[in-house]
Amino acid sequence: MLFLQKIIFICYLLWLIVHASSEDDKPNKLYHKKYEVPRVKIKVFRGPTEEKNGETFAKWGFWIKQPRDSSVQTA
Repeated sequence: MLFLQKIIFICYLLWLIVHASSEDDKPNKLYHKKYEVPRVKIKVFRGPTEEKNGETFAKWGFWIKQPRDSSVQTA
């Protein structure tokens, strides 16, 4: 009888663990309202560093924001 009680108790604990962790899977409403599309900025600069007016910079480079804004139309 004691063995059966231990098995039932362990099953109950496992059930609690499974249902407690599923509550954390719900998305945060504040995040989805403000930031619907995740973005990343990539900046790449290459070449030897130059100094002008006390500031250092690379000769050339580019930057891109992903994903592209949907408001920008390409021909």
